[in-house]
Amino acid sequence: MSTKAVAGHGATIAIELLPVGSPGVFTVIAELNGDISWPGLSRSMTEVTPHQDDIDSYVAGRLGRESLSFSTNYIFNDTTHDHLTGLQKKIITNELFGVRLRGPGGTANTDEVIASGRVESIGHVDPVREGARTADVSIKLTKGQKIDGVQVGNS
Repeated sequence: MSTKAVAGHGATIAIELLPVGSPGVFTVIAELNGDISWPGLSRSMTEVTPHQDDIDSYVAGRLGRESLSFSTNYIFNDTTHDHLTGLQKKIITNELFGVRLRGPGGTANTDEVIASGRVESIGHVDPVREGARTADVSIKLTKGQKIDGVQVGNS
């Protein structure tokens, strides 16, 4: 039996370092090193079953997204990590910026999600005995987004 599975190695996340000065110019975040949890889509459901029905009924709420989360090899002076232009700066200043996710081998409008977001959390670890410095990052997307070039949601 054949499979069409594709390894996730090679996926990228890019951010706008200067969303006001250079909107739409994305820089790939340095040294991603773990699983990338793409923001899942969900809808809240409210039960609306009337008393006379003998099976449940629901109405769907608005479309929502989970946070984008990932890990990196932490590089304190990298422009995508640091407190001057990178992810640390973005959480300190509460900056809204563009985010681009691409699957392995993804290109413009193919295996790609583009949205706006804010850094929700960032923290790094310096192992004492062995191992590399790492950082865990969470970005909360906000407003509309494009999936493979198609607008999803307004604004």
